[in-house]
Amino acid sequence: MRIITSDTNVSVFWSDVLLVSATLLDQETVHLKIDLRRIGLNIYDDYAGLHVGQNTLTGNSFANCTTAIALA
Repeated sequence: MRIITSDTNVSVFWSDVLLVSATLLDQETVHLKIDLRRIGLNIYDDYAGLHVGQNTLTGNSFANCTTAIALA
């Protein structure tokens, strides 16, 4: 696993494949790209929304939280 950070971005790679990229757009907004299928979790985003298992979140926003989705 490789983690690359800058002042406004954190990216996590697994075998040179991007798993997660979070970019701070402003003090209240983070742009997230995620695809965890490579490590066995059916969580990814595409043009339709955020896919978590068989569910798709689209047009959602999370505010004032530290955890948006938890896996048990």
